[in-house]
Amino acid sequence: MSAEIVLAERLPSSAVEDMRRSLRAATGPAARIDGRHVRSIGARAAETLARFAAAARGEGRSVTVRVSRDMEDDLRILGLAAAVLGEEIAQ
Repeated sequence: MSAEIVLAERLPSSAVEDMRRSLRAATGPAARIDGRHVRSIGARAAETLARFAAAARGEGRSVTVRVSRDMEDDLRILGLAAAVLGEEIAQ
């Protein structure tokens, strides 16, 4: 069974605790993160997402992150796109 986490439209630092709770609740062999409606993601939220993805992948779990163009742009600017998206961004 895979867990799906739908991210909020805006993810400033003040949203990190709620996002952490959602990520902690994602158990099972696969996690799907839906960021298709994210318009902005702050550095703390992006780092939290990158740490979650790295830890889950390190445990052998599958992590799929679907992003909006805005979210992808923010992740690239922050230098965290590869960490969050994994191989999906290999270019």
